[in-house]
Amino acid sequence: MIESLEDIISDLRAGPIEELGLSPAIEFLVEKMLARCGRQISVDLHIEAAVNMDSEQELAIYRVVQESVSNIIRHSEATSVQINLFTQSSQAVLTIQDNGIGMPKQDRLKDSAFGIMGMRERIDFFGGTFNIKGLPKEGTLVKVTLPLKQKDGMI
Repeated sequence: MIESLEDIISDLRAGPIEELGLSPAIEFLVEKMLARCGRQISVDLHIEAAVNMDSEQELAIYRVVQESVSNIIRHSEATSVQINLFTQSSQAVLTIQDNGIGMPKQDRLKDSAFGIMGMRERIDFFGGTFNIKGLPKEGTLVKVTLPLKQKDGMI
């Protein structure tokens, strides 16, 4: 029980980003979450080294990955997931695609979809975009674009 509580507290903190950097922190997070889920989900993770965000943006991206992977584990019945983070036209672009059952539109719009609402609010705060597209039996795609603010505050 204590180990579970420590895991929960660790997941809530941004410590891994500060200690490891964004890319290794995401890799560690995803591996840890999938190891605990009790079923096999393969991961294809590509994070461009040149994505240069400030610490608040990094935390927002980290939390979107965390919530998305949690949703994939709980709801999707997926066997694989692709996570990509790259730069395109002065924006960071995050895509998370699974091969699961797909997320119906009505589920994305539910008042009780606090995880989705939280992800959207995190990205909206930075003037970014947050979209979810689900196709029955083809999986779900989460796509985030975030205007880049370099670590020194300049765009």
